[in-house]
Amino acid sequence: MKLKKLLALGIAIIMLAALTACGGDDQNDELTPYQFVEQASEKLESADGTAYNMNMDVSVTIPDLPEDQGTMTMKMTGDAKQEKVGENNYKLAYNMSTDMSAMGAGTVDMEMYYADGYMYYNIPAAEAKYKIAMDMQEALEEANSSALDGIEEEMVKESSMADEGDGKVVTMTLDGTKMTDMVTNMTGNLTASLGEGGEISIGDIPYTVHIDADGNITSIEMDMTFDMTIQGSAMNMSMNLVMDVTSIGGVTVELPADLADYPELTEDQLQ
Repeated sequence: MKLKKLLALGIAIIMLAALTACGGDDQNDELTPYQFVEQASEKLESADGTAYNMNMDVSVTIPDLPEDQGTMTMKMTGDAKQEKVGENNYKLAYNMSTDMSAMGAGTVDMEMYYADGYMYYNIPAAEAKYKIAMDMQEALEEANSSALDGIEEEMVKESSMADEGDGKVVTMTLDGTKMTDMVTNMTGNLTASLGEGGEISIGDIPYTVHIDADGNITSIEMDMTFDMTIQGSAMNMSMNLVMDVTSIGGVTVELPADLADYPELTEDQLQ
């Protein structure tokens, strides 16, 4: 089973969804909940850098295995930074701590970086460093230009907006079928890497955004479910992601000096 690739793909999709779930240029005086988030997302996207605190609960089920063998749960916590280094060009860095006690592996610390078409992984406890080709930059470029024209308000099945102190809280449910089509179009090279017959199906996505009085996004919460087929093997994944925005502007991503020495994992090694 390509568990490493599955988790890497899931994390990439989560980040893509969180970074690109709304876009456009609607400046109407009376905004719908979607348009209000859209406006706040544009403001966040225009920042030269952003920092986040992240908490993610992940559950992976392999239906073909007995429940005691085919269910794995993890809790991931950590910090993420995104630096805009050019037009639609980003560097990303994550420092994550993953509680894998349910899988008998205890707590695993991991550093992840994205630059120049690769996701880099460093697991200090295992003295393991490696990289996986992942054209997230191309996906982000497409998302931040024409592809987001496909994430229109018609994707929102339900929405509401309420006052929260001096700010607002917006809740939406995104259509999973349309989200699947969008992610597949955005990350075709990633889904293709799942092997012949590889498929991804995303369920409806509850999506909550908190926005302060200045129109800045302060936190995002998403629940996502995936049904995946990887070279004929079925897997189900569910993720709950909470991202709190801790800083907007003036954020830089420092990449390790030895990234060029990280070996690239081959397809055989990822199985």
